[in-house]
Amino acid sequence: MGWVRGNTPVEQARLARGRLAMRGMTDDAQVWAGLIQAFDLWRAVVAGYAQAYARVGVEQPVCGYRYAMLDADRQPRVATRAERSLWWSDASGLPPAAGVQMIDTLAEGDDPALPGLLCLHALRRANDDPLAETMRQSLTATRASTQPKVPVLVVHGTVDSLVLMAQTGQAYVAAARRQAVTAIGFWEVRRAQHFDAFVNLPAMAGKVQPLLPPAFEALDQMRAHLDGGPFPADRVID
Repeated sequence: MGWVRGNTPVEQARLARGRLAMRGMTDDAQVWAGLIQAFDLWRAVVAGYAQAYARVGVEQPVCGYRYAMLDADRQPRVATRAERSLWWSDASGLPPAAGVQMIDTLAEGDDPALPGLLCLHALRRANDDPLAETMRQSLTATRASTQPKVPVLVVHGTVDSLVLMAQTGQAYVAAARRQAVTAIGFWEVRRAQHFDAFVNLPAMAGKVQPLLPPAFEALDQMRAHLDGGPFPADRVID
């Protein structure tokens, strides 16, 4: 989205919020974006996905991001067999989780997270870097066709501030319908965000609802449709 201008932090924040709104992040989603930032989830996501999109191994960390278990002095150490056995059940899929920490080897200065993020930003836009080209090819390969060959039912939370509804689920369904696709539906879940694990945190308790219950209901309805029942109708779930 580029750099924001402004002479004061308040003005910069106002401009940044306006730019986020232009990209489809609603005011309610922006409220919970603060929690995403507090948990450093955006950096965890982009670091992990960049490594995957680059299609390189652990010996070739993209922009200096590494993963490791740490000892008492916060130095990398080998994980025990018992620790590794818990990764599948206790980890979220992206470190930091289940004892595995993300190590930012570019971290320095007043904002230690910034150098690594700027590195990823530059790599995403580089035109003469083989690694950047591989990442672009990987991103292209993840794009879903707007003419799916199977029935599709998208369930998305309205206050998801990690994967914006306007940029993904809602936009995809609209694009498919412009292609005359009929076996596609959209369930809009009000007050649902990305992480059901967060719904009972003090800041969120009573203000959001979990996404998994309607997702399980959607699976049941799609199974019924595949067994000969009607295709699920669009819904707004309050």
